[in-house]
Amino acid sequence: MVKINVLSSGSSGNAVVFETDKNSILIDDGVPFKKLCELLEKEKLSLNKIDALLVSHEHSDHISGINVLLKKKPIPVFVADCVAQFIRFPDDFESKINLIEPEKDFFIGDFKIKPFLLPHDAILTFGFAIFVNGIKIGYTADLGTFNEHIIKNLKDSNCLMIEFNHDLDLLHNSSYPEYLKIRIASKIGHLSNEQAAKLLSKTITDETRAIYLMHLSKETNTKEYAKIAAYNALKEREFFVEITNHLEPSRPFIF
Repeated sequence: MVKINVLSSGSSGNAVVFETDKNSILIDDGVPFKKLCELLEKEKLSLNKIDALLVSHEHSDHISGINVLLKKKPIPVFVADCVAQFIRFPDDFESKINLIEPEKDFFIGDFKIKPFLLPHDAILTFGFAIFVNGIKIGYTADLGTFNEHIIKNLKDSNCLMIEFNHDLDLLHNSSYPEYLKIRIASKIGHLSNEQAAKLLSKTITDETRAIYLMHLSKETNTKEYAKIAAYNALKEREFFVEITNHLEPSRPFIF
């Protein structure tokens, strides 16, 4: 069994749990501790069963809940060295910090994980190819563009998790200041629905069974726009497709 639980995805906070019968890992924690516990409870998940925390990058919507989480449950953390500098770890936590590097596989229980670099305006941003119990999950939640290396790491995934951040027209017509519009639309910003659909079309294979549309903007996107873009890329093929929520769980998928 491999279960995917997207507890929250977007600028309000990010937290995703992958679990097997033996192990569970949490990717990012940008959610207040009380809210994280509520989200876990809604999905009948136990904080006590989470074995490790995996950090994608240092932006606050991905790390702001980590300090309190680790005080309550001091689980091992897997993080890039330069990203670790931005996290407020509890005192005497050094022994539980595991430094990870691009393209170097590591293991957490049943999980084999390969981090790979994503273009995003952070010190360093990882995507992850996650292998567990014969299942591959391709995870890319924050990126401004994509290249052949990213496509290669995502291909043959049984579950694709790809950012569908904004609709370009909604972004350009939004009340955001001009510098922020430029940042979001840049190659180190966030994927538009159109870009994400292209990435989806290049990475879907016969192995793909589930697709999560990640990190939708509340201000410059709608679920309907993201869904239309994704389904255009799917070309009438049938998949489990879930559009993720801010601070609310999405439908889980179980392999």
